[in-house]
Amino acid sequence: DQVSKVLPVTRSSASSRLHVYPTFATANLEITVRAEGQQQVPIVIMDANGIAVRKETKAVSASVAQLTVDVSALPAGMYYVQSAVGSEKYTAAFVKQKS
Repeated sequence: DQVSKVLPVTRSSASSRLHVYPTFATANLEITVRAEGQQQVPIVIMDANGIAVRKETKAVSASVAQLTVDVSALPAGMYYVQSAVGSEKYTAAFVKQKS
């Protein structure tokens, strides 16, 4: 029997570049995007089939951009928020509940 080497797992700061709150939304969704320097950051909300239902671009002037999105008109279901910072894409999920 051979024992494999133990590798430490660390959480990368890149995973926290996109934050969505609340996970279960009825009216508004708060989206926080972390970037480095000034840039235009695309925000895309997609349904469970990957079809874009809303697109916005947010100017990031510092290191953090916050965006409030009205999701009250969306049908109940699972959605994904996708954003790109530089050449990297980040995705977070939320559930739209009935109002």
